[in-house]
Amino acid sequence: MADCTIAPITANKACSGKCKSGGCNSAPCIWVLAVCEGMAALFQKQTNGHLLPLLEDGTNISSFANGLSDRLSNASEHGDFSQLVLVGSGNDISWTQASLPNAVSKHVVAEIQYPLVAGWFAQTDWHKLAQALNHLFKV
Repeated sequence: MADCTIAPITANKACSGKCKSGGCNSAPCIWVLAVCEGMAALFQKQTNGHLLPLLEDGTNISSFANGLSDRLSNASEHGDFSQLVLVGSGNDISWTQASLPNAVSKHVVAEIQYPLVAGWFAQTDWHKLAQALNHLFKV
């Protein structure tokens, strides 16, 4: 531990939607990234708490290595989300966090360890994943 370097938290933190300066009055736009065994699904949390799948090419499931990192980077640059929540096993969250570009990782506000089933990430079964995540985020 003596050789560890701890990086200080910088001013580039995720938006909470509660700015003290009065410059930001909008609610945060929250995206949820569910990961399991190299597969990922992206959702946007609606104001009613329901998760809306963010489809690309008609599907919500992708391999993290197949462009999802670039998609998240582009979305971050365009301000499409202000907060990112990671959901998955501890190992899946760890490799995801390590794979995220700095511009995206600064938006991570929560990591939820939740037992996701790899079968839910099949192209035809992602609705089961959405149902499980909606249950997790139920208000």
